[in-house]
Amino acid sequence: MTTKELTIGAYAEELPINCPPAESTEIKEGVYFRFVGTMPPLAQDFASHCQLYPNKNYRDRQCLARSLSLFSSFEAATKAAKLPALKNKLIAKVVMIPGAGRIMQTSGPEHHSWWMYSGVDPVSLCSKAENGSW
Repeated sequence: MTTKELTIGAYAEELPINCPPAESTEIKEGVYFRFVGTMPPLAQDFASHCQLYPNKNYRDRQCLARSLSLFSSFEAATKAAKLPALKNKLIAKVVMIPGAGRIMQTSGPEHHSWWMYSGVDPVSLCSKAENGSW
């Protein structure tokens, strides 16, 4: 994909044309769960697949590869934690605020993709998912 094929908007990274999809909705508020490497999370825990693996060919999944995965329940995140790629990750609770970006249900009933707006500090939206604090 060339730079000419990308649109640059108010998002945290350049997105392909028609991304996020029209079916996505503006985030108003809500609680979601995200896999992170450390507690408290770091900004790098909110890097998209395209940022983490820039040389990978995402073909027709360019838009999803530029989103961040979230789960709508702690139970769903706990289930997903059994996947080998996630076994050493921790689960952070993300309390969304209006203006955090756009979101859409993808890859199952409790999995969502988040296209974050630029200027959003995702770490400030996080807390530990289970009892206790970091």
